[in-house]
Amino acid sequence: MLAAHYTAVSARPYGVARTLVSWYLTQTLTVDAIHELQASLGFDQLEPDRQHLLEEALGVHEVQEITQLAQSGEAVELVVMLLHRLIERQAATHTLVLMIDDLQWLDEPSFKVLAGLQARLPINTAFMLVASHHGRDQLPVKLHWDQQISLGNLDALQSSRLLSQLSRRYRIHLSPRLRNQIIERCDGVPCTCRRFVDAWIWIVVKGAVSSSMNCLKGY
Repeated sequence: MLAAHYTAVSARPYGVARTLVSWYLTQTLTVDAIHELQASLGFDQLEPDRQHLLEEALGVHEVQEITQLAQSGEAVELVVMLLHRLIERQAATHTLVLMIDDLQWLDEPSFKVLAGLQARLPINTAFMLVASHHGRDQLPVKLHWDQQISLGNLDALQSSRLLSQLSRRYRIHLSPRLRNQIIERCDGVPCTCRRFVDAWIWIVVKGAVSSSMNCLKGY
């Protein structure tokens, strides 16, 4: 099983697509990298204008009219076609899990891309979307996946067990005080808990343990 994790950190359009393609290629997106990916997927025969539009959506060109790009139905269609091929290839050998941290912060084009993928992917594709949503605001696009499971927040014991699993997985030590602070701040949301652990790993790597909780205040 392979997992790609997306956290919306800005209002950039097509953020999910950019993150997923970059994750798949294990590199920052460039024009050449996108061309190579398209060739490998048999999706390299686009007309110049459509090719440029796809590259704009994937963020490798400066865009003058962000709003126009975000509202472009043609751009959404091109991105869906590319991701459809990519996901089917990856899912042929591995189960692919896309994790999205809080749907309410997702950009609207990404919602349209997810809806387009839902309509195109065969029902037996080994692809799963795992996302958190607090339900405070209505989503701009309704997502009706073949199987939808709604989970409540984890309680303190479940959060503690999740932290223990993550600690073993990444071979890190969390003091009792830090564990309690993370459990309190994550509010029972698994994706948020994972973000705290990612932040702690970064802190340890950077050798900034003494200021650990200060670094976590922005989460």
